[in-house]
Amino acid sequence: MCLGNGLIAAAIVSNKHLRHQKEMLLMAALAVADFIYGIATLLAGALRIDMTLRGVITEKVTPWDCMKWPPTALFTVGQETVGLMLVIISIDRYIAVTHFSKYRTMGVAYAYKGTIQ
Repeated sequence: MCLGNGLIAAAIVSNKHLRHQKEMLLMAALAVADFIYGIATLLAGALRIDMTLRGVITEKVTPWDCMKWPPTALFTVGQETVGLMLVIISIDRYIAVTHFSKYRTMGVAYAYKGTIQ
């Protein structure tokens, strides 16, 4: 998940031709969001292995204690960002189909506004 999405985002960011296509910018933003979520999954797995090896996996923790671990924050950011990017891409595809003549005249700034806001 991390490797594939990282390669997709790197390819789009490094290629000037792909950066000038609004669809590719939205896909790059989705790949970055998936990459963040993948890193969170990797860190959560490493944390679970570490806790198992130390024998503290069965100890009870409060929700506030759980929030101090990095995977929790990354899961929160990653899940919300992936969902938001899917909504933005769906809206983009809807506009591309229903208002195709206007969509073709929209520049790359349109995609930047969608991903940054």
